[in-house]
Amino acid sequence: MIGLALLAKRSSLCVGLFEMDLRYEQDVVVARQRARQIAQTAGIESRRLASLTTACSEVIRNAWKRTAGGRVEVWVYLDPVQPVWMLRVAEQGVGNCSHPTPTLDISSAATPANAEKTELEVASELAEYFDLRSYPDRGIEVLIGFDMPPGIPLKTAHWHQIAERFRTVEPQSAYDAVRSDQQELLRLTEQLQHREDELRRVNAELEATNKGVLALYAELEAKADELERANCELQVEIQERRRAESERERLHQQLVESSRLAGMAEVASGVLHNIGNTLNSVNVSAQVLQQCIHDSALTGLSKVVDLLDANAQRLGEFLTQDPQGTRVLPYLRALARRYQAEREEALAEVETLTQSVYHI
Repeated sequence: MIGLALLAKRSSLCVGLFEMDLRYEQDVVVARQRARQIAQTAGIESRRLASLTTACSEVIRNAWKRTAGGRVEVWVYLDPVQPVWMLRVAEQGVGNCSHPTPTLDISSAATPANAEKTELEVASELAEYFDLRSYPDRGIEVLIGFDMPPGIPLKTAHWHQIAERFRTVEPQSAYDAVRSDQQELLRLTEQLQHREDELRRVNAELEATNKGVLALYAELEAKADELERANCELQVEIQERRRAESERERLHQQLVESSRLAGMAEVASGVLHNIGNTLNSVNVSAQVLQQCIHDSALTGLSKVVDLLDANAQRLGEFLTQDPQGTRVLPYLRALARRYQAEREEALAEVETLTQSVYHI
């Protein structure tokens, strides 16, 4: 913040360009016009120049309204880092003050939202630097400042020449100043109109773009809904496929189990068939043995034994002379041959039966 103490010390970085006493009401217009001309010379662009001119007008008019006088000074602060254009307005004194001290409170709390702002409140909002000092014996001093653009000359000799030029040039009369302000106002009005037209055009383009964006957004919403439906359908299809896969796996396992049981049944059927065939062979062999035993000639041997027992006392005579006895030996010979054949047949059947039982 650039303070009033800096001006009091008359720093070597400060160069005074203009000073004027406010003696008449039209001096307010002249001082404002000269401050604006110097700001233009200092290179402040038109956008900030409007704010600067308004802030200067408000501060100077405030001094005139309060004390019907005062002093206006314009300075440049040639700081190499950031040069500043400054306006200092000192009231003439408190003797003609028509407003009490509370009007100097420019804090936001002092002014209700719906109340009209004072000159100093307007100036404090427009200025880039603002400093206010109150003195009991001579009223208030206000300092406002605006940054000067980079690249301006920083040599004091250059600005002393500018100050000399403004001192030698008579300021415009109040009438000419007002007319100049009116011309400037018309120029600014034209610029504002041009900007307003440009804003309307841009706004129309933005509205058209906005409609396109809204249409695109609606289309995207529709696509999103469609994708959501497709996703739901896909999820249902996935669930169906999973259930079908589970069912297929279950049927596959059931088929494998059925195949296994069928194989086991086939094997069991084959085994049972083989066992049946073997048992049939066993049955046949048993029937053959039964028939062989039933038809065996050994039943006639008991009769021969009975004859021999009955004729045991005369066995030799019986075998040689008796008609029955003479048939005994031939019968025994025939019986021995038959028994041998029956034995061989029985052994064969027993061998077959043994093999069948072993196979089982």
